[in-house]
Amino acid sequence: MHALGYLLGKQYHGIKATVNVWAPNIAHNDDFSNSQIWVISDVPNHDLNVIEAGWMVYPGLFGDNSPRLFIYWTNDGFQKSGCYNLLCSGFVQTSNQISVGAAIAEISTYSSSQFNIDLMMYKVNILIFLVHWLSRC
Repeated sequence: MHALGYLLGKQYHGIKATVNVWAPNIAHNDDFSNSQIWVISDVPNHDLNVIEAGWMVYPGLFGDNSPRLFIYWTNDGFQKSGCYNLLCSGFVQTSNQISVGAAIAEISTYSSSQFNIDLMMYKVNILIFLVHWLSRC
């Protein structure tokens, strides 16, 4: 399932979304499920730049079926560069309260409690990545 919204043609300095957190069962280590936001810079004659953030269940990366906070980047259209979280240079952990790659303990249950995380990225001189754990539904 996909949902998509996008804006073209102007300068934008941020993005925010609230996503519902689930823990789908992933049968194979190389499969994953996620809910995320993307910021994409697609300049003609240049490689695609992408920054992603959200939650992900990815046994091949994290070793379990827990939903985990993740970030990802590429600066060459997913050809050679890019990686998740802090596994290579590209992101610097600055918060001592939010841990990139941490399991999200509160997850939604069908026909019962629903849990969300708010994701926000915005630009201040250089791109600053912020993730806010906010409200429960």
